[in-house]
Amino acid sequence: QFPRWLMNMSIAKYNMYGSLRRLDRLVKLVLVDCKMCEDAPALGRLPSLEFLALDGLDKLTCLGRSFYDMDDRRASRNNSSSEVSNTLFPALKSLVLSKMPNLREWMDAQAESRRESNEDVKVFPILEDLTIKKCYRLVNAPSNFPSLKSLKIQKIDKLQPVKKICSNATNLSAVWIKGMADLTHVQDVLNGLNLQALILEKCPELVDIHGGLHQLQNLDSLVIGGCHNLETIPIPSGHKGL
Repeated sequence: QFPRWLMNMSIAKYNMYGSLRRLDRLVKLVLVDCKMCEDAPALGRLPSLEFLALDGLDKLTCLGRSFYDMDDRRASRNNSSSEVSNTLFPALKSLVLSKMPNLREWMDAQAESRRESNEDVKVFPILEDLTIKKCYRLVNAPSNFPSLKSLKIQKIDKLQPVKKICSNATNLSAVWIKGMADLTHVQDVLNGLNLQALILEKCPELVDIHGGLHQLQNLDSLVIGGCHNLETIPIPSGHKGL
């Protein structure tokens, strides 16, 4: 497992009180090939964290309460504003989840908070870029990404987590999906979105994109490759730039 200071995102402050000091100035964190670690560090309340990448955590099965730091009561002392203390990943702009073959559950912290205490927390309020790659077994994901602009998905077996991510992402403008066998109809993912760029690659079961393209009136970039069961690519009239 990770050392205690990393799990708690705190380091010892060598003074007469021997207290711990949270890494509140941390802006970027990349954890690579920590193959034996079964849990992610408590990161959700770091006020300055803008970029986070978790890559090659082979034994990680769930991004849950500890990842969001939901059980930390120190946040209320460290932040004078209750709005700040009730915001998880308040500064995060870019998140990469990569090569975690046993990751199955990515908990919806907002739904969990409402269920447990009827409190409404903000999660990922300014996250703009999300990449999920080679997390083959992922079956669940959050649905609260109000500022998400770019979504990159590569080699995830199930469609459900992608549908949840897109369900409330009203600012999403670019989607790239590669190597998803569960994708058969584009509208299953794009329903309600208004993209400017769409890339679909190596989705062997994709058979229909007509319903999805019809609603994308602002689409100006479309790339499709390696979707061998797709027979036609209809381009509806009325698109502004395509």
